Amino acid sequence: MTRHDITRLLAYTEWANHLVLDACSHLSSEQLHQEFGSGHHTIFETLIHVYGADRIWLERWRGVVPQQFATSKEIPSLEELRSQWSGLEKVRSEFLSSISDATLNDQLSYLNLKGERFSQPLIDQMQHVVNHSTHHRGQVVAFIRSLGVKPPNTDLINYFRTVE
Repeated sequence: MTRHDITRLLAYTEWANHLVLDACSHLSSEQLHQEFGSGHHTIFETLIHVYGADRIWLERWRGVVPQQFATSKEIPSLEELRSQWSGLEKVRSEFLSSISDATLNDQLSYLNLKGERFSQPLIDQMQHVVNHSTHHRGQVVAFIRSLGVKPPNTDLINYFRTVE
């Protein structure tokens, strides 16, 4: 996989995240915080989780050891979440433009939040971020659908059809 390939997948992830955030902006506060009993329990908490994971992985790639996950106390609103995610996307784009194809295959060690050390190629970690986001977006889409609201189509093939 090349830097172009992973940049394309991360662009898809950002596009799909934006679609979901846009859909969520039309939900009431009660709907955003409704308990669903699965995933991260609410639409808002699931979105915070996805953002938090994106942030943690980006920090690791940049040589920072993250200390904690993002919380709704830190990010109390959908507008604040959108703003912080936008900033993260900019920093991630800058990081991607600073690395080479060869760098993607380098082993990158990191500590998880429990202090355990792991090491995988950078590209594997990046693909995990894409997959993790897709998994949890699917949960959010299901939550939205269960509210009787039509969710956005965040399928990768739809991205290829509409954006590329």
